[in-house]
Amino acid sequence: MTESVAAILVHVPDTEAGLAWYQRAFPTAERQWLQAFDFAYLKVGTVDLEIVQADEKVASGAAGSVVYWAVEDFDRALAHFEALGAPLYRGPMAIQEGLWMCQVRDPWGNRPSRSKIWTQGRGSLMPDGPVTCEIRYRLAQGRMTEFDAYAQTWMTLIERHGGTHHGYFIPREKPEGIGTSFPGVGEEGAGDVAIALFTLPDEAAYRRYRRDVASDPDGIAANTRYADDPPFISYERIFLQPLPRK
Repeated sequence: MTESVAAILVHVPDTEAGLAWYQRAFPTAERQWLQAFDFAYLKVGTVDLEIVQADEKVASGAAGSVVYWAVEDFDRALAHFEALGAPLYRGPMAIQEGLWMCQVRDPWGNRPSRSKIWTQGRGSLMPDGPVTCEIRYRLAQGRMTEFDAYAQTWMTLIERHGGTHHGYFIPREKPEGIGTSFPGVGEEGAGDVAIALFTLPDEAAYRRYRRDVASDPDGIAANTRYADDPPFISYERIFLQPLPRK
């Protein structure tokens, strides 16, 4: 019986272009040459990655078996493939034992090496389902106009990248004559706190939002503008999920 994978074949219409693309996709791969067969291939770790001619029996495209490639940094690996023109095909999604996977497609429609990208050590922070994030700010005195501009920017960015923003909430005077419901237990909160709430459909969408907003020109401009002098003293972030109604 066999004990390991020896080679993976990727069928493309142009083997020279395919070999060049996969060399960029797997920059640490070693290019090998079989002189007797006039054949070049890539050695990725212990696996031979062979870029071969598509034909009437095996065409290019997403079909058949899928091979998992292990990577150390999931987001970095995905960004690398996307920069080479390999769009996201499926995922990202959580799989077993806290791992994550996704599929991308090469320029010929294959999922690279018919592959999924996965990573060890990426535990799931939240269960499947919507991800609601609460950010609680301690406001800087006299800077509400700046905080308003900051809030408007991030409401736009979050909704641009797949989220639903529920708004920013700032302090107001309490209704006159209203006390707490549980005297001796409840107390009035600080008057310098603002809260933002937004939701992404699931954890994969939240990760995409974080990745995409980091390269959004408006996101970069906002981070640059407020990096050294934000219109708040501090903030804390809490991830929430709905409590099902019964």
